[in-house]
Amino acid sequence: MWQKIKNLTLCTLLAVMLILLFINSKSVNLGAFKGLVVCAEIIIPSLFIFSVIGIFLVSSNCLSSLNKLITPFSKFAFGLGGNLFFIFLISLFSGYPIGAKLIDNSVKNKEIDESTANTILCYCVNAGPAFVVLAVGEKVFLSKNLGYVLLLSHVLTSIIFAVFLRSKITNTKIAEKDSPQNWGDTFVSSVSDATHSIINICAFVVLFSVICEVLKEYNLKLILPFFEITTGIITTKNLYFTAFLLGFGGISIQLQVLSVITSFKVNKIKFFLFRILHGAISAALTFGFIKILKLTLPVLSNNQSFAPSLSSLSLGASVCFICSAVVLISSLKTKKTAI
Repeated sequence: MWQKIKNLTLCTLLAVMLILLFINSKSVNLGAFKGLVVCAEIIIPSLFIFSVIGIFLVSSNCLSSLNKLITPFSKFAFGLGGNLFFIFLISLFSGYPIGAKLIDNSVKNKEIDESTANTILCYCVNAGPAFVVLAVGEKVFLSKNLGYVLLLSHVLTSIIFAVFLRSKITNTKIAEKDSPQNWGDTFVSSVSDATHSIINICAFVVLFSVICEVLKEYNLKLILPFFEITTGIITTKNLYFTAFLLGFGGISIQLQVLSVITSFKVNKIKFFLFRILHGAISAALTFGFIKILKLTLPVLSNNQSFAPSLSSLSLGASVCFICSAVVLISSLKTKKTAI
């Protein structure tokens, strides 16, 4: 009975959404265009390179020589073996959902169990420094210093979680590779994985950008930030709420994270609650740092908006997107040939 009600509700919501999209075709076009511009100007430049490097470092096993050196410290501080500690570090610098992807790979390689994966997932979903400092701090709040404050609060919250959850870590080991590895193949595979992740992210950004643009037509702006944080941050321009959104991630980010995890069952309630807690602590830390450092918040005009245009597309972003598409197509061709 409950399943029938659930299916009926879902079908009704989808039907309503399709009708709204059809009625507001101009908003759909504008939302899709805005989403694509955000992807080209912010998402791809700030995440793609970091994603490739992060996946390559873990997949190539080139950090294995450092595992024994770092493990005593990482075990004591966070309960993490050297390999998981590096995943934690990479998640801090690569941006979501790369940390989740690396955790999924670890489960697939039988380096950790499902319980440990769900534990470290609580603090390995982080916004990348380039996105926080450059895209949010410099472009939205017109101050790199505020970007650094947001980043510090965001990272410190993840570290706090890692410290307090260290007793929950179980069954970790360092994977040993029996045969010599071809770094060329690993690099190509890393670029392909990063490309899939970025395209996945961009798809969600465009989808939720369209949804947000349609919701604006019905004066539902208050709930927009909880759907897609890039659009939400640009819309609200409130520093403390932005700190919350970076930790919370928004529904779009959370779905991106869940979409890259295929090797274990995510405890969705735990994951969602920790996203809320991450956002709340980040906002509180940001407030504290602003008061301690006595930083002045810029006065932002309510009329200031993110105005997408074809001329705003950077050459670097365009090249990255084209290269990503080429790599993806080549990867699909290779798989088809192998079959």
